[in-house]
Amino acid sequence: ILLLNNYIMKHISIHLLLLLFLVSCGNEKKKMNKKVKELEVQVQKNFSKDNANQLVASYNKFIIAFPEDTSCKGFMVNGAEISLLEQDSEKALKFINEFLKTYPDDSRAGIMQFKKALVYDLLLHDGLRAVAEYDIFIKNYPEHPFKNSAKNAILLIQNPETFMATITKGQDSTNKANKSQEN
Repeated sequence: ILLLNNYIMKHISIHLLLLLFLVSCGNEKKKMNKKVKELEVQVQKNFSKDNANQLVASYNKFIIAFPEDTSCKGFMVNGAEISLLEQDSEKALKFINEFLKTYPDDSRAGIMQFKKALVYDLLLHDGLRAVAEYDIFIKNYPEHPFKNSAKNAILLIQNPETFMATITKGQDSTNKANKSQEN
């Protein structure tokens, strides 16, 4: 009977500890989520580098602590966007790559791939890698509204003179069409 009581007490203790752990995790998750929401409001009211950095750090901390939480998708998208605004290529790529790895079929995956190409193009000035990322975007998201923007970016990177001639030719055609409509 004594052995049975010890066995029961151990199992009850283990279950209580597990329950306490789950409750404390839930409270920590709520606290972190509340902190993120407060920082989001702060950034919307008064965008500053300090507020943006705090928000990005909070997104990152939440994603690491609760990777299975559905909020992580939005936090990755927002973290990438804020990092792009702050021209922090390292943080932007971290959020973008994690998003693309974790949620490749999400409706926002296309725009995240496009932003990845933009980071290499505009922030890191790595034309070779930017072209490769734009190509991935075009191949994986052939119906995306930014497809032509990606093609133009590739053309601009590979041959700026041809790109400018194409743009100028397009403007000339538009100007001629506008003049003929006026007459």
